[in-house]
Amino acid sequence: MGDYNYNKFDSIIFDVDGTLWDVRDAVAHAWRDVITELTDWEINFDGKSLGAMFGKTMDTIFFHFYPNSTKEEYEKITGVIYKRQKEYLIRYAPALYEGVAGTLEKLSHGYKLFIVTNAQRGYIDTVFAVHDVRKYFTDWMCFGDTNASKDVTIRKIIERNNLKNAVYVGDTQGDADSCEKAGIPIVYAAYGLGKVEKPWRSIYKFSELEDIFLGDKACNEAQESISECKLSEENGGREGCIHADVSKDVTLKSDDMSEKSIAAGKIDTVIFDLDGTLLYTIEDLAASTNHALRQYGMPERTLEEVTAFVGNGVAKLIERAVVPGTDKELFDKIFAEFKKHYAIHNLDHTRPYPGIVDMLTGLKEQGYKVAVVSNKLQSATQSLCEHFFGELVPLAVGDNPNMAKKPEADMVNEALYRLNRSRANAVYVGDSEVDIETAKNSGMKLIMVEWGFRKRVDMEQQGAECFIDKPEKIFDILKAAPEHPRCAEADNRILQLLREEKYIQLSGGLYHELQIRMTYNSNHIEGSKLSEAQTRLIFETNTIDMGDGIPVDDILETVHHFRAIDYCIDIAKEELTEEIIKKLHYIIKHDTKDSTLSWFAVGDYKKRANMVGGRETSKPSQVTEHMRALLEKYNAKDNVTIEDIIEFHAEFEYIHPFQDGNGRVGRLIALKECLKNNIIPFIIEDSKKGFYYRGLSEWRNEKGWLVDTCLDGQDTFIRLLDMLEIPHN
Repeated sequence: MGDYNYNKFDSIIFDVDGTLWDVRDAVAHAWRDVITELTDWEINFDGKSLGAMFGKTMDTIFFHFYPNSTKEEYEKITGVIYKRQKEYLIRYAPALYEGVAGTLEKLSHGYKLFIVTNAQRGYIDTVFAVHDVRKYFTDWMCFGDTNASKDVTIRKIIERNNLKNAVYVGDTQGDADSCEKAGIPIVYAAYGLGKVEKPWRSIYKFSELEDIFLGDKACNEAQESISECKLSEENGGREGCIHADVSKDVTLKSDDMSEKSIAAGKIDTVIFDLDGTLLYTIEDLAASTNHALRQYGMPERTLEEVTAFVGNGVAKLIERAVVPGTDKELFDKIFAEFKKHYAIHNLDHTRPYPGIVDMLTGLKEQGYKVAVVSNKLQSATQSLCEHFFGELVPLAVGDNPNMAKKPEADMVNEALYRLNRSRANAVYVGDSEVDIETAKNSGMKLIMVEWGFRKRVDMEQQGAECFIDKPEKIFDILKAAPEHPRCAEADNRILQLLREEKYIQLSGGLYHELQIRMTYNSNHIEGSKLSEAQTRLIFETNTIDMGDGIPVDDILETVHHFRAIDYCIDIAKEELTEEIIKKLHYIIKHDTKDSTLSWFAVGDYKKRANMVGGRETSKPSQVTEHMRALLEKYNAKDNVTIEDIIEFHAEFEYIHPFQDGNGRVGRLIALKECLKNNIIPFIIEDSKKGFYYRGLSEWRNEKGWLVDTCLDGQDTFIRLLDMLEIPHN
């Protein structure tokens, strides 16, 4: 591979597995469960051996482990595996590798970022559902999109984004071979799952990409574009850049900066440790410990000693308290005596720390999701939370045989799954070294309390950097709450439901019906010959009863429209930009017959002038200027109304920025903006297209016709809400 200069690159393409995150265990779990359920085959793989195959296509991986299986068995089993993998990846979401989110954020200011993976369609969406990194990527493709080898997929993403000098980041020789075929260099992620013989560059942690692609000067420039870049007096140079690196959770040199970093993470969920964090429990733990020790003639422990012993569960507490060398039989007796005593006396002296109840009340009132995760026995954890906090702590996860104790991530993962929340938008609050490791293993931001069982100085030595000395100080750190996605959605039930139903793939709900009804009507307005029943069949089964005379593009644009609605839901809360609008056009029109025409710019503004209904539209040379003026005027509005959205839609159609597909893109924009601004969306039915076209053509003479038509479309959506018994204003 040649000697490349980072200044020449315009884009960076990333692999996923082994580069951004490590999913071996979750994937192996899904495979193991499906193989066991559907076959009597031997389980001849584990996370390590399966991970060694990552980067290859699914058929290659499957037949490697089960070479004697049939094509029918492959299709049946892998179909279930795809679904199970998605479920497990959301439920037991692996953490990103250290530094990923922060480095992506910095790189995105100097380069366009992309993803190419050999995974099936929907896998990248799952990554985005679990981790808040979608905003850093311009585009992405997978094997499920192309049904081709990775080198072909790489070339496709290069071609459709008109990339001139791309570089790939991956972790296997397969990635390297694909890059060689595609004619681009590879940066080898040596921390990943495989080996690369002759990479252009190697990195041993993700943040080293900053050294390769940014350098000191580039880092400074990137930082200055988003915030003032301050250099640390102690460290100097690029190491002192304080731009928030969310992936490192709390990478800060002061309490003030800690607050800023965590606020930048858009928190909507707070998971608390119990002992030493919410409850003062040490006196009752010590009393029960010493009671059990006395029963078997062992010396008692001081309060300070018991305090040092807690953190890893009561079994570990007793293990540390008994005389060294105690045999298992005697230990079991002492432990049983402890549990018996503690079950009766766990409320003798236990109490919430001052200010805790007020803090939990405030979190509830502000819309945060709250849970407790403790190494106490499940029964004790549950009863203590119910006794002291009631509905302020709706979920308590304690020690049980089905999950590993903290500092493993199992219990935190369970809490996030039951709350239906992402770790990217969650913070963990604790008081001990166990909590530090728990946050790290869970891939979560961390806040440490100073009133607990450990001293601040000791926890700082363990790597903790964000502390609060009073419960109410947590609100200073979470002060960005009004802007975070979930809190912003607390009163936006429609967007919240769509996102939830999209992630769990709920059949027959609002998301399901919106996809079918909006896609059918929007496409039919533009001349699609597909019926609503055929549209429904494509969405629900990925098959179609062709009938007579159905153009291939009608089918492609139907499937593309489903994906475009998904995109609108995912980025609903983002400010409307040219990039988003062009991305919607690309999603709708890519791989259609139009995309093969040299003069048809898929995902970009038109190259040839066009007219609509005999009316002139913006000339190609005017489109950029007119679109930017329209967006600037629209985005300057403080409180967007449905009339503002309708006005944008009309003026967008007057500009007619694309060669074709303007109507569908315009209606998708309207959907996105309604969802963003908590406005009930509108669906223009095909039966009303005459009124709709009249409203658009006469907009600048008579605005009422289009407004009335769109409000009628809003009534259509309201009827859908009423049918599904979804409350609305």
